[in-house]
Amino acid sequence: MRDDQRNYIMVGAFVIIMIAGLILWIALLSGRTGATDTYYIHYADVLGLSEGTQIYYNGYPVGMIESIEPSHDGDDRLFRLEVSIRKGWKIPEDSKAEITASGLLSAVVINIGGGSSTTALSPGDQIQSVEATNLLAVMTEAASGFSEFLLDTLKPQLEGIVADLGQTMDQVNTLLSPANTGRIERILMNLEGVSEEVEGMTAGLTETQTRLDNVLKQVETLLTENEDTISQSVADLHESLEAIARRADAIAHNLEMTTRNMNEFSQQIRENPGVIIRGRSAAEEPMGASQ
Repeated sequence: MRDDQRNYIMVGAFVIIMIAGLILWIALLSGRTGATDTYYIHYADVLGLSEGTQIYYNGYPVGMIESIEPSHDGDDRLFRLEVSIRKGWKIPEDSKAEITASGLLSAVVINIGGGSSTTALSPGDQIQSVEATNLLAVMTEAASGFSEFLLDTLKPQLEGIVADLGQTMDQVNTLLSPANTGRIERILMNLEGVSEEVEGMTAGLTETQTRLDNVLKQVETLLTENEDTISQSVADLHESLEAIARRADAIAHNLEMTTRNMNEFSQQIRENPGVIIRGRSAAEEPMGASQ
């Protein structure tokens, strides 16, 4: 039971701390973190304003709107805003409160532009107001100014582009002059003749390819029909090559002996040319007789 009570106490304390933090956070956002002073502002148009709208002084949050009511001064066209400002905050008497927004999609706020007067307003006094600016008119004016700036910036470039286009058109007109038109027509006619020749060559190549296909088919048929004969011829050739390989040593030996005999015979002819006519024995007799 004690553990359950301890858990309940911890959870309750956590919830209380979170609620206090939330209240403090809301107070910081609204600019109300302590005692405040009350001031009044009058506007003819309070579009976008409501109770809780933040009040800024030169962009710094200092308070919020407490209430918005029609003016009690007999002028139904005005609305009186009761605003609470951080206590002790000095507001020069020539300060002006303007309805504004920091961006197009930002919330509407009241920003008090600090004046230069050395005399400060007292709590309960009225702050001078500046009516809200027409955002649409501001955007239109900004767009107009941007358009003029863009036009002034791009005008030299546009003039250069127009000049280049003019030169290009002059060149095109020169290219399409009557003399050049005749030349272009002749070129096109020549191209048509070349195209016909190419078509003829293509037809000839197609016919040649057809003939080659027929020859290849005939060769394939011939090989298929004589496959056994070709196989036997290859086998016979293989046996013949094997027989030649077996007798290669003998053939080489005989060739070597023949070469030696030819060398010996050549040497004898160089030494005694008479051998060719009388034979070897007749050529040797005089040599023996002389001895």
